[in-house]
Amino acid sequence: MKKFQAINVWRVATLLVAVFFFFACKPGDDPNDPTDPNDPTPNEVVKPVVKIKAAENVTTNSATIVAWVTPNEKNTTISFEYKNSSEATYHSKTLPSTYTGKDSIKVTFDLSDLLSSTEYSFRVKASNAAGEVVSSDAKFSTLVPSVGTVSDYDGNVYHVIKIGTQYWLQENLKTKHYADGTEIPNTTGGPAWATLTTGSYCWYGNDYVENGKYGALYNWYAATNSKKLVTGFHTPTTEELDALVTFVGGASGVSKLMDNSGKYWTNLSVPATNSTGFTLLPGGMRLSTPSTAAYQDLQKCAYLIGSSTYLSGIVGFIFVDKEISKGGVNKTDGLSLRLIKD
Repeated sequence: MKKFQAINVWRVATLLVAVFFFFACKPGDDPNDPTDPNDPTPNEVVKPVVKIKAAENVTTNSATIVAWVTPNEKNTTISFEYKNSSEATYHSKTLPSTYTGKDSIKVTFDLSDLLSSTEYSFRVKASNAAGEVVSSDAKFSTLVPSVGTVSDYDGNVYHVIKIGTQYWLQENLKTKHYADGTEIPNTTGGPAWATLTTGSYCWYGNDYVENGKYGALYNWYAATNSKKLVTGFHTPTTEELDALVTFVGGASGVSKLMDNSGKYWTNLSVPATNSTGFTLLPGGMRLSTPSTAAYQDLQKCAYLIGSSTYLSGIVGFIFVDKEISKGGVNKTDGLSLRLIKD
């Protein structure tokens, strides 16, 4: 009889413990429960996060693939895959080191021996104990090889590229002299710049050291001077610039003309491909106002001078994030200059 009572007491105690844990430990309260978003633990295994970025340092036969990866777990491996537009399968390269941690890290891979003037697709894979994540595809185009070079009076060298039936200089002009050696005045003061009726140039913000890489800004009088700026080349007409726009598929084809090194354009919503090799830089412009601070849109817009007149001004072409437009600008505005072969 006493033995029977002892067994019942044990059963009651067991039942009470079970009831306690049933009500005290609701689903998600287990410290090892990976489904509880409010209680992550070191034991929780999470897939990596991958964000693809535009390719950098693109040349005629090389490029750097870029991505940001959050490993989220030890021993995360990262692979880069790429192919050109004529290939059916990807080439794959896995980084030799594995990664760990909760912080996002920049990872890069240098590609070489690529085909020139060719569009490539690439993507990035990251895998850990939780599984594999594959990024969306991104594209870039290797540069068009130049068909030669020319120099201005100052010794600056420009590459010549063929786009359609036209031959363009691949760089923004930066000469300080006309082709015959005559000096082009460098006007820094705002009031003087606004009243010019002869050729002149300036550097954006009057700062050559910082902004000389974008080329100089010229007024229309310099761009159309009969002395010329580079022998054998001239400032394009509206019709010649229109032909360039038509070749890239119209106003929305601007990305095919924009530099895609990742160094110059900022806040692009449509990645630059530079598939034509035109390598356009966003040099901004100088307005024809008396203000010494009348500079705008560096790293945001490229303004190119056209030689054709428009009413009392000229036709300028504006290349921005998503499109190409054209309209009247003043002859005394300072714009970037790309020359086309005579």
